[in-house]
Amino acid sequence: MKRKDTQEKSSLELQKEIVKKTKDVEESHFKEYLIGFIVVFIIDSLIAVTYILSSLGAHSFSLTGSSLYRVLCDGFSIPGIFTLLFWILLIVSSYGAFDAIAYGVKVAFYTVFYRSLKDTKVEKTYTEYVEVKRGKRKNKYPYMWINGLLFLFLGLIFLIIFNVSI
Repeated sequence: MKRKDTQEKSSLELQKEIVKKTKDVEESHFKEYLIGFIVVFIIDSLIAVTYILSSLGAHSFSLTGSSLYRVLCDGFSIPGIFTLLFWILLIVSSYGAFDAIAYGVKVAFYTVFYRSLKDTKVEKTYTEYVEVKRGKRKNKYPYMWINGLLFLFLGLIFLIIFNVSI
């Protein structure tokens, strides 16, 4: 009877540990996404503020209402478009579009600075390189397209206001 109780306790403890590890992993992923979202949002905001201030400075702060909305539209649309394009570039890269270029540059670099490629850690063939890279690929950048769409949406709102105010 004691043995059965011990087995039940150990299985309960094992289940509790599994649940705790799962929660820890989910929390760490949430923190990664939150930090990524905040960093991309700050970068996009800096680009938007820089563009808006430079446009206002070029016009010596004498913009009318409608041209102010045009500047705001451009100021929010530009970082949104750049963020979405950079996200697309990362997605294409994660599918291996640039593996041949990366492998070629790596082999060329090691060929110039080492006598033999055997002395280096470079994979012997391109196929081996692709297999190693395939195991390391990540496709976790949802915060980038969310930020890009957010800024693009704000730019679209200012575009609508600009067109209405003309």
